[in-house]
Amino acid sequence: MASATASITKTTPANPYISRGPLRALNMFYGREHDLHEIAAFLNGNQSIALVGPRKIGKTSLLFHLMRPETRETFGLGDNTVIAYLDCEMLGESSVEEIFGQFATEIAAVLVDMGLPPEPALDTVIAAPKRLAFESAIRRLNQRGLRIVLVLDEFERISTNTALDLNFFNALRSAAGRYQLMFITASASPLIDLTYSGRSREILSSPFFNIFAPMFLGLLDEKDARRLISEPAERAGSPFAPDMQDFLYQLAGGHALALQVVCFHAFNTMFFQRMIQVNFFSGHTLAFYKGFAIFCFTNLKYFVNGLLCIFGPDYFATPFGKINFKCFQLLVQRFNGPPFNILSLLLCQVNICKLFLAFGHSGIVFPNIKIDLSPVLNVGSFNGTFSNKGL
Repeated sequence: MASATASITKTTPANPYISRGPLRALNMFYGREHDLHEIAAFLNGNQSIALVGPRKIGKTSLLFHLMRPETRETFGLGDNTVIAYLDCEMLGESSVEEIFGQFATEIAAVLVDMGLPPEPALDTVIAAPKRLAFESAIRRLNQRGLRIVLVLDEFERISTNTALDLNFFNALRSAAGRYQLMFITASASPLIDLTYSGRSREILSSPFFNIFAPMFLGLLDEKDARRLISEPAERAGSPFAPDMQDFLYQLAGGHALALQVVCFHAFNTMFFQRMIQVNFFSGHTLAFYKGFAIFCFTNLKYFVNGLLCIFGPDYFATPFGKINFKCFQLLVQRFNGPPFNILSLLLCQVNICKLFLAFGHSGIVFPNIKIDLSPVLNVGSFNGTFSNKGL
């Protein structure tokens, strides 16, 4: 048995796809050329950017890709552009001084990564973080011919920090106006819609929020989505069959992470590559569906706001008609949470809604089949009804 297992391990190629988190590998990033061109154009014009898109749509992966030397060269961001990334989750309870110190720390680290000489003024900020010391360090970097871009990912977390007041945001606006200092914020909602610890009217009066060019990140187009499906598997030496590629695209559409997840589980389930010819109730096939279904269940909460904003509180459209949103809210409350959204037509364009149309029977519907997931997920049946009237 041990030798058989070792043999299987030796002959099984490494899975190139991911099931969670942002992309780290350069060759796994597909599409977004227009977005990158637009970001580069804004930055070359000393323009700050507010990147907005639903959670899990690929904002962090795009920002990581932007920071790569190859990307900066391709899109005309020269070696004088210093892009420092901060995850605002780590700033949610920081003081103003700590945040300026963290800004300086990340900029100093990027200088090292780029092979540039260190800047003593940044060390001063790190040792004794103050607003004026930070501005002095930015001035010194500009005098060296360097432009600074601070990427503030998960900006929602900053908006809940009660230590940050109007003066903090005004200070950022002042520095951006006087120096070559730009900000890229990334959030699921526009900056103006964030809560700012209940002080929205006061804080949003800051001119800081007037310096941003809005950019909205959406789905991959079909060409790039299909490349994401096909090329990594081909490089790994285990390409997906054409009918499998079609099925995976129909299942996840242009949603970048959903594509990664379905490809991850399909690649791990090699038997499933003959999916149209095989028994749909085989253990391998169910393993694939189970993995992807659990992804959908655990990410429901990330997608509701987009549906509510676009379709309103009553109905949202699917390829199968209009689903009554109030009934859908009752459905997702079965999973012990507030009204959520789904990987839907809005984000995955097409057949993902098939995962949910049979929940009233504790199952999932795929073409010509129905899989009962109640034993797998240990959930009860749903007593509400769906409105599935024609569009």
